[in-house]
Amino acid sequence: MSIPSAGTGPGIVSANVIALSGSNPVKQVHVVQYQPTERPIEDRFNVSESGGRVFVGVFDGHHGPATAEYISYAIPTAIFSNPTLSSTESLDTSAAVRALSDTFESVDKSIISSFQSDFRLILPLATSNMIATKLEDPDVRVRAERAKSGSTALGVYVVGGVMYTVNVGDCRAGYMDEQAQLITKALTKDLNTKSSAEVQRLRLEHPGEEQTVIMQNRVLGRFAVTRCTFLAAFLPSLPFRALIPIMIAPLTN
Repeated sequence: MSIPSAGTGPGIVSANVIALSGSNPVKQVHVVQYQPTERPIEDRFNVSESGGRVFVGVFDGHHGPATAEYISYAIPTAIFSNPTLSSTESLDTSAAVRALSDTFESVDKSIISSFQSDFRLILPLATSNMIATKLEDPDVRVRAERAKSGSTALGVYVVGGVMYTVNVGDCRAGYMDEQAQLITKALTKDLNTKSSAEVQRLRLEHPGEEQTVIMQNRVLGRFAVTRCTFLAAFLPSLPFRALIPIMIAPLTN
């Protein structure tokens, strides 16, 4: 069962109680979406189950919903098909964590891989007309939208009575005390410019760009998150990044 989301605000966009099969340790997932503005919501969520395994994902899209839409399906599909994660019994913790991390990374790499494949032959001489012609192919256009936009990715995977969390960005998983109706413990760390460790990491990874990689408390002066799936503007060394400014006009027509 996979349930992406869409809609417009302001206010509550959707509220659902999703019942899962009796074989799962998780019986229900409650989902409420709130959009504070009138813009179409760019976020997606997914609740999936397979043979006693449950995946719940939240994907905060930015610069369009294309990436969030894609990974809301691609990530749980990749997790359920990963041999290391296929057992419904307790998993080896270190192997499971590595497999979940690798799955997120592989989905991220698939976006740039397909984008590179589509546009490799017209670089480095790409013009607006050449790109517009290329984008007349609907499949190419969809893959280009995924590279132009981006999304955080928060996943909770439950198997064998154990819950694993994976986080890219600043969506947050937390533990709620049912009696107090309060979230008493954060299960993930926010990966954004409010984290001094993340700011330090970025400056170390960009020698010579220490003053420009973080500007006005944002990555490149634009983004609060310091990690995401996928946003080409995050990859200043990528030769295909030069295509993005040219693509924006054709893609928004």
